[in-house]
Amino acid sequence: MSNGKFIWFDYMANDTHKALAFYSEAVGWKTQTIQMADGPYNMLLVKEAPFGGVVNLPEGASKGGATPYWLAYISTDDVDGVAVKAGELGGAVLKAPFNISGIGRVAIIKDPQGAIFAAFHPERNQTPPAADLEGTMVWSELATSDPAAAISFYQALFGWAKTGEIEMGEAGKYSMFGEGKNSVGGIFAKPTQMPVSAWVYYANTFDLEAATARIKQHGGKVLNGPNDVPGGRISQFTDPQGGAFALHQAAAS
Repeated sequence: MSNGKFIWFDYMANDTHKALAFYSEAVGWKTQTIQMADGPYNMLLVKEAPFGGVVNLPEGASKGGATPYWLAYISTDDVDGVAVKAGELGGAVLKAPFNISGIGRVAIIKDPQGAIFAAFHPERNQTPPAADLEGTMVWSELATSDPAAAISFYQALFGWAKTGEIEMGEAGKYSMFGEGKNSVGGIFAKPTQMPVSAWVYYANTFDLEAATARIKQHGGKVLNGPNDVPGGRISQFTDPQGGAFALHQAAAS
């Protein structure tokens, strides 16, 4: 297993049933409920390949003012070591490393600028859906109050390398990261009106205009797009519960 891969995504929802209905209709994901040791788990699938799930936003988080959000699980061979290193570098371990029976070992971490992610070592190889399928997660993007510090932090934890950079005028630089020449995401300075640093994830779509229309039809709010970007077109939105998400249509080859 390679370190630093985005291999699972959970949506932390106020209402799991409404979230499942929205993403099923708007994005086209399949859903399946499976029984876990601590109860049912609502799984998300692209075709027949699982890649994430929808769970209840923890009660303590909601009481603390947290709103629904997507949580990515990033692969590592050493969850405990990543948690320790994150603390040493100014991050916070929100949930200390723990085991999920039959699944793997996980720690929930907040980076020094406030964005939340999970370090994850699966018990079995986790193969994501093929990148060319509609609905596959294809890009991970961090809007942060300190891009340079964020790049250093994640590089120390997962070995990410800077793979490129795009000038965005007044918005500053957009730095891409990944392994070798393979970019898997980007980091940039968050807009001043954005309250906290946060990750946003992009799913592949074959028809961005139609998907954007479905988002509006099912109660989502389009924040940006459809817009052209290098390599394709995007739409960014919040779902009916306020969770941020995005869609990407690749440029025709």
